[in-house]
Amino acid sequence: MKRILSLTLCAALLLTTAFSVPYQSSEGSLRTIAAASVTAQPGDYISVPITLENDSTEEVFIIDRLRIDFDSTALEWATIPYTDGRLGDFTPEVPLNAFTESYGHLDLVSSELGTLESGVLITFHFKVKENAPSGNIPLAISVGYVTNYDLDFIDCSLVSGNVKIIRYGDATNTGVINASDATFLRSYLANYENLPNYFNYDNADVNGDGVIDDADLELLRRYLAATDPTTVILGPPTTLTLNISTNNEYTIALEADALSTAPNTYTIKYDPAALQLLDFAAQIGMNITTPGAVVGTPLTIVSHSDGTIVFSVAKGTPNGLVTVVRFKAIVTGTTDIFVGG
Repeated sequence: MKRILSLTLCAALLLTTAFSVPYQSSEGSLRTIAAASVTAQPGDYISVPITLENDSTEEVFIIDRLRIDFDSTALEWATIPYTDGRLGDFTPEVPLNAFTESYGHLDLVSSELGTLESGVLITFHFKVKENAPSGNIPLAISVGYVTNYDLDFIDCSLVSGNVKIIRYGDATNTGVINASDATFLRSYLANYENLPNYFNYDNADVNGDGVIDDADLELLRRYLAATDPTTVILGPPTTLTLNISTNNEYTIALEADALSTAPNTYTIKYDPAALQLLDFAAQIGMNITTPGAVVGTPLTIVSHSDGTIVFSVAKGTPNGLVTVVRFKAIVTGTTDIFVGG
């Protein structure tokens, strides 16, 4: 009988709530519906449980239009999004009891719960998109109304969650892991005070141990050496081929590896008709292009003319980033940069 009455009430309230103000969360309520907060990386599959905390002696009977809103440019549904909870296991008797997915949200319509117990109501499953930006993606929850077993409206606090997206290694927060990230991570470790406001401390913790230290820089260095064609280990001659566009800037990172046994003088050759040298030591941002010692580094520019830079690196320089060389493209096309001892 109670369910027959509830069906009538649901139909009436659906019409009423469709043209009324949204349900207002009641802070301090003895009942709370909350979305979990999780941490993930681009490409991860995640589960977000929605829980009920019921500290009252009153049964929660109907939760109407439980809804979760999210940024669909960062998250997408991974599977049928209703498992692992009371509402997901509930077999509806009313055709309106269904999930409806639309852009950036999903609604659960008029679900009979009938419980005093706290626990998981439902678990939503998402995939974090590969191009999702670093940072917090809100998971906002709302409801149409909540009733007790006598079908009286009851108050309920609503607590939204978030997905914290971390792209380990992307210290500059550009969405791409490249030599610039190593440059700024090295600057951070050297206690450089003028880090840009976009420096991402979560992403800079490359190994995810909660501390930004030399281990993170070394891990990032090895990753770049294996994956970034603009990272060069000083030693054997290397030629880079870059696709360039007029007025765009390009960097190459030069890294040390056992310099104690390597020559300490090196040469960079580039086409001056295709590239303009902007800074030989972009990691310190002084726009250095002329011969002389580079203050604060183990570097000395011996000579620079006609697309040839000869420079020396002090013996005993530790392994890792030595310098970042920054160029500006004068033309559009392809060009080669040679680095060798």
